[in-house]
Amino acid sequence: DTKAISDGKSVDKLIYAIVTTEGEVVGRSEKVLDKSFSSSLELTMTVTMVKGITYKAVFWAQSSKCEAYTFSDDLVLTVDYNGLSNDEDRDAFYGISTPFTVSESSAEAVLKRPFAQLNAGTFPFDWEYATGFHEFDVVKSAVRINDVANTLNLWDGTVNYNGENTPAETIFALANIPSDETFPVSGYDYLAMNYILVGNTQELVDVEFGLEDGVTERKIGSVPVRRNYRTNIYGSLLTSTTDFNIEIIPNYEQP
Repeated sequence: DTKAISDGKSVDKLIYAIVTTEGEVVGRSEKVLDKSFSSSLELTMTVTMVKGITYKAVFWAQSSKCEAYTFSDDLVLTVDYNGLSNDEDRDAFYGISTPFTVSESSAEAVLKRPFAQLNAGTFPFDWEYATGFHEFDVVKSAVRINDVANTLNLWDGTVNYNGENTPAETIFALANIPSDETFPVSGYDYLAMNYILVGNTQELVDVEFGLEDGVTERKIGSVPVRRNYRTNIYGSLLTSTTDFNIEIIPNYEQP
């Protein structure tokens, strides 16, 4: 199967914890799947637990190629943003199952992204102007984002930054711009794509896009983002217009 941005097919690693209804973690495991979710985005698994006790299962699914996520014993996920921009392997999903008692009931869990996807797109003629005037080939982009959380409590869904509610600046380093991908808005080409950890309510972040030439940059403030939502920023992100006032003076200057 071919893979595309946000189709879920990069996921081939499953991490899960069995938790009592009081929140006590009684079992935890992780495994790389023999087959990814690339076919139906569904998976059936079996666990063995003690009879007569009600449990829930916490699931995290990601690409085995991604090393940006770590987990504490109390189910807190930490995101390492020190990495490249436009990395589709950062796509991941999590969720909590319905309560279950082994041998007496089955359970199901729906996994969703804890991230907002932040996309930037530009007009095709923007590329032509940028590359034509400055004679460089734009193939890489970087993104700087302010006010981003880096920890997620998988049990209650809350996010913060290193245990404190003080989000920080995040920089995704220069990497190849997504190619052969269709931007979510027709008529535009990808400039950048990144995943950032956010809460359940809408938040505002400041974003700065940069290209490898070190000259072309664009800052955009108060960009709305929300968990499992896609935010598209698009337009003439590489160029802008300047107005000139031109006046002809018929009289020659005197020496």
